[in-house]
Amino acid sequence: PMAETYLSLLAESLNSTEKVGALLDDVTLVNTFPTSYIGRQLQQVARFIHLRDELQTERDVFVVSSGGFDTHATFDLSPMFGVIDEALGVFREEMINQTIWDSVTVVAIS
Repeated sequence: PMAETYLSLLAESLNSTEKVGALLDDVTLVNTFPTSYIGRQLQQVARFIHLRDELQTERDVFVVSSGGFDTHATFDLSPMFGVIDEALGVFREEMINQTIWDSVTVVAIS
């Protein structure tokens, strides 16, 4: 019985993943996101938010990350903040286009 339950849950999870993947493939965003690591992550978040009605989600939490802030050699973080600023700016514009920006909260933790 335990193995059957596990297999059933695994199959259900795989089917769900395939369905979400197919939905994500059909999402077209208005804005072009930067190709930076943080930009690609925020683009994926924007795609999920675009699907909020199809996925029947009332509230979601997404976590993205950006590394490389350990600056022993230099204290010039401006290039790193520029990349984040660019990605967040495009994300904000996309959320405005999706008419959801007023319901989005961005939290930064260091």
